[in-house]
Amino acid sequence: MKKEFPELPGWSFEVAASAGVYHVTATEKGGRSFDMEGADRDLLLSECRQEAAALSEQAQFERP
Repeated sequence: MKKEFPELPGWSFEVAASAGVYHVTATEKGGRSFDMEGADRDLLLSECRQEAAALSEQAQFERP
C-alpha cells in the first residue's frame, strides 16, 4: 500500500507486512530513500514521516 502525506511533498511511503512485521520504504522524488521495520504500523509510519521531514529540512541547508 502506497501512502503520501500533504505535509511531505515529494515523499511516498510503501507499506508492506509479513509475519506481523511492517516494512516501510520511504522514497523522495529527488532519489533519496530509507527503510524501517516495526510491529506497530501507525507508529512506524509516524517515525518514517518524522525522518522524512528531518531529511527534507537537512536538504534545505545543504543546497547552495
